[in-house]
Amino acid sequence: DGSWTSSSGSEGSSEGSHLGERKKAAAANEAPANKAANAKPPRCRQCRWPVLRPAIMTVLMIFTVVISCFFEGWLQALDDADEGRTVASIESLLRYGTIPVIAAIIGYGTNVVALLMMFYPLEFFGYFPEWKIGLGLDLPLFGWQGVIPMKAREMAEISVDM
Repeated sequence: DGSWTSSSGSEGSSEGSHLGERKKAAAANEAPANKAANAKPPRCRQCRWPVLRPAIMTVLMIFTVVISCFFEGWLQALDDADEGRTVASIESLLRYGTIPVIAAIIGYGTNVVALLMMFYPLEFFGYFPEWKIGLGLDLPLFGWQGVIPMKAREMAEISVDM
């Protein structure tokens, strides 16, 4: 019937029936908003990038190492100016195939160390923190503190001023 029942069980006036209709309409309007808020984002190709990137790099590394087995034969074929032999050799693999592997290990190691040095240690570690390198650099001469913790005050002041 259009009327509403209060908590005491009595029926409300026609004004109360309008409130009930408003509540229903508001609930109907909120339902699509809730569905949109709870909806999963559409899958995209970038979502799989953390899985694909190491796989692609591994395949590329293996391809480079396998191709390097043939480098020695290709280089000799260029020198001899004949049909050449393209035989894979262990010597070629060790000479040319280890270059990208060692470079990848060194590159990864330096990146890890650089990131750790950016954030750690939080407090100065070393001797004579007031002695600076100079040359426009505000870095300590005999010790280290992570760049982010060392410049935290200056970064905070800049962000507050913005």
